[in-house]
Amino acid sequence: MIKTKNGRLCYGTHPDFDRGASLIRLLLAGIFLFGWTSASTDAAEINIGYLRRIDPKSTLSRIQTPADNDGIAGARLAIDDNNTTGRFLNQQFSLEDVRLAGGANAVAATIALVERGVSLVIADLPADELLKAADAGSPRSLLFFNVGASDDRLR
Repeated sequence: MIKTKNGRLCYGTHPDFDRGASLIRLLLAGIFLFGWTSASTDAAEINIGYLRRIDPKSTLSRIQTPADNDGIAGARLAIDDNNTTGRFLNQQFSLEDVRLAGGANAVAATIALVERGVSLVIADLPADELLKAADAGSPRSLLFFNVGASDDRLR
């Protein structure tokens, strides 16, 4: 039995020794886990698809006409920024631009994105097409972000 500084009686070894040994074990475990996770060289790949219609949009004047790269330019900038940070976190982001022209099918494009390993989709589509594409991607756990349709059904 050992008497501590505050007058308590303890059985076994001195409490300060146990605390120090526990701290050393904790530090060694932390160093081991840090070394083990940083030794992994495979970066986590996050593939993102940008699904959009390239049909001309109606505007009131030529000044309001959106740029050809409207939306995708911001997504590319975000991917570059995320890859800068991702180097430190062992993550790699990629963006695949899918342009739908004329009567191109958004559902077929969604299935093709899934087959290419895309897990997130930024969709600049009309509401009806977006709902059909989301239904096609639902069984495959595809997550959609609506950036173009303002229909109340999408809320």
